[in-house]
Order: sequence, then C-alpha cells, then structure tokens
Amino acid sequence: MFDDPFIFPRFFRTNVIGIVVSIPLNRFAPQQRDFLVWATTTKDGKQIDHVGRSQRTQLPRFDALNFLPPSRHVADINRRHNTPTIMEDINRTFLSPLFARRPYDAMPDVLIFSRSRPTHFPNGRVLTDDVAALTALAGDAQLWEASYTDDNRYPRVTMNDGEYRINPATGEPQRNPQGQLEQFSLKPFSREFPYFAAPCWWVRSRSTPAPGWPGPT
Repeated sequence: MFDDPFIFPRFFRTNVIGIVVSIPLNRFAPQQRDFLVWATTTKDGKQIDHVGRSQRTQLPRFDALNFLPPSRHVADINRRHNTPTIMEDINRTFLSPLFARRPYDAMPDVLIFSRSRPTHFPNGRVLTDDVAALTALAGDAQLWEASYTDDNRYPRVTMNDGEYRINPATGEPQRNPQGQLEQFSLKPFSREFPYFAAPCWWVRSRSTPAPGWPGPT
C-alpha cells in the first residue's frame, strides 16, 4: 500500500495498492532504443480500462478507447469524426471543449519511451511531472481546470498530502484568515524503488478535511 501518486487534489490523502514492476533496460537488445507501452484492465474476459499516455483516456472524447486495443484506436477516433452517431454529433457540437476533435487526435493511446532522450513527460514520465499542466499547454486542460475546483489553494498544489499546522488550543487543523487549512509540508516521493511515498494513515473526517476542502462551517 502506498500514498496515491496522482498529482491531483481529489486524490490527496488517499492510498492505493500498487503493483510495481521493474524491467532493467539491459534485458533488451542494445540497438533497441524506442518502446511503446500501455496497460489494460479486464473483467470477466472483457477489457474495461486502458492507459497509455497520461490523462488521455480520462478525457471524455477518448472514453471509448478504454475498451479497445491500440490497434483499433485510430479507426475508432476517425469514425467518430467522419461518421458520428447522433449523440456523438450533439456532444461535439454543444460540448465542443470536451468532445470536439483536435488536429493531433488520430494516434493510438500508447506511452512512447526513447532511450535516446531524457526521461520526462511526454518521453515516459517521472512521478513529479505535472502532467495536468503539460497537457494543458497542448490544449487539453480538463485536469488543470478541475484541480482548481477541487481545491481552494492558489497556486495549485502539485505534491501529495503533507501535514497540517495544528491549533494548540483546539487540537484541530489551523486555518488562515481566509479560512483555508494551513499545510506546512508536502510528502516527498521515495528515492528508492518503487519510489512511491509511504502510505497516508490520516483518516478523513468532518473535523479534519483534506487540503483545500472547506470542511465544516
């Protein structure tokens, strides 16, 4: 069990069960420099989730890719653009920020990693990469915008959890004059494999809400 590594306020102070695999690059031929990586989840023999490049299949216009192998992604993306159903046409017309096609959409959802370049998103990813900000620069700002609706701190917090300042008189988390919880440290990732932060044993309650949440009034 580890602290949730997702750099997103809704998942702060929650834990995940991590299945972490390490594959040494020396297991591959030296001349192999480029890799395509993705992962899927299946239930009762059916694929129910797909992840390749960070965030992509979380976007509404790519939800259908969660049920398809990468070899079918481009055909499905093009079909929705060229011959949409009535509902797909309504969505992309009236909810264009969520469903309209972008010029760069027609690619399979896979993580691309090259040994010839530094490891940072989009060439793979390290845990501290602020993917919400980086993908917003490319035109997909859904997580960037949601991070401000889920948390009242500005600028947005991009590290997990941390500790609150405690009011010695009440024993409750301290609030600043604006009513925001004061968090004085942020939990770092481990420097050793598997690199996730230690579990968070804090339990969310009304009297100790998560960072940025308004809590009881």
